[in-house]
Amino acid sequence: MRGNRRTVSAAAVLELQSRPAVELPAPPALVARVGEPTPVQDEWRSWIGWSTSWQPQTQQDAVRGDWVIDPDTVKRAGRLVVLVAGFVAAAYAVTDVDLQYWDELANRRRARFLVEDDEDAAGPFTGRRWQLPPGWAVAVIDAKGGQAGSAA
Repeated sequence: MRGNRRTVSAAAVLELQSRPAVELPAPPALVARVGEPTPVQDEWRSWIGWSTSWQPQTQQDAVRGDWVIDPDTVKRAGRLVVLVAGFVAAAYAVTDVDLQYWDELANRRRARFLVEDDEDAAGPFTGRRWQLPPGWAVAVIDAKGGQAGSAA
């Protein structure tokens, strides 16, 4: 058998199942779907993905970049919402663009953001479910509730 099994209590499954969905139209945000913790060799972070066992700064660094996205659009939205398996794991205020560059391999522009904890930014998303369309890794929700996404 391949992979690893994870067990979850029936009570935890029922609690997750009962969480409400994010109310639409949602506030403006960069919504990013992330996966399991994966070590990386970046100068500015050691991990990508998400783990509840990490320190807050490690969690922020793991999700704040390097996204294939228009940084100005994200800066205007002002929020980064992190999804794990369709559930909101965290929501941060985007305070600035840390770095943007042209990725020669992907032939696309990438951006990394400065983020911070902000209860007001997180409020509409905390404890909720949110599904991105199939194949999308990120979506930017604009002020009118519209969304544009990317599979990268």
